[in-house]
This record gives sequence, C-alpha cells and structure tokens, in this order.
Amino acid sequence: METKLDKKVYNFVERRTGISRDNLNKETTLSKDLHIAGSEAIYFINEFSEEFDVDLAEFNFDDHFLPEANSLLLPITIPVYLFELIFKRNKKDPDDELIQISIKDLIYFAKTGRWMTLSPAPSK
Repeated sequence: METKLDKKVYNFVERRTGISRDNLNKETTLSKDLHIAGSEAIYFINEFSEEFDVDLAEFNFDDHFLPEANSLLLPITIPVYLFELIFKRNKKDPDDELIQISIKDLIYFAKTGRWMTLSPAPSK
C-alpha cells in the first residue's frame, strides 16, 4: 500500500524526469533505468534534498552516477564504443559499476530525512 510520502516521491520523480508514474516502481533506478547522469543528476539530487528536507552529508556523486558525456569527444568515443561492442562482447555496462539508487531508496531517505550510504549490488 502506498503512503502519502510514497506518492509525493513518485510525483517528484515523474515531474523531474518526465517518465509517467505508470512506468515507475519501487525498484526503478535513477542511473540505470532512468538514465540520469551528470548535471541532471546533480540537479535531481539537490532538488530532492530541498523538497524532502534530506541531509546530503553522506552523499557521494561518483558512487551513484556517471559523469556528463562530453560532446567534444563524441567523434572519438562513438567509434571506440562500437569497436568494443563488436569485438569485446563481455564489456560491462558502466552503470553496473555504480551503486544504484532506487525509488524505494528515495522514499526511505525522505522518511528519515538523511542520505545513508548504500551498499553496492552483488556482482553478477
């Protein structure tokens, strides 16, 4: 059963990402599922902190999000990515190295009023 706080967090995620509530669930992750990265992630987390009065003292951006893609390097990175995709089939998704933040985590942080360090997911 969803609480008022659950609904507020879902509404926040929907407003900030444009993803319909129908396509979100408690296991939806910000980085891997919603593809939030770089400055978008910074704004998202700061706005979340302000709206839900969450202390970010323990938050470490690099644990949870990829940096912004640099458009100047795209002509170089696209061919390299395609080469790795074709010839190195066991290449890991960069998101797999991150500690994922789910909507369930956001609800917990909003409830407690502070960011808590999350444990990495078990290796596959």
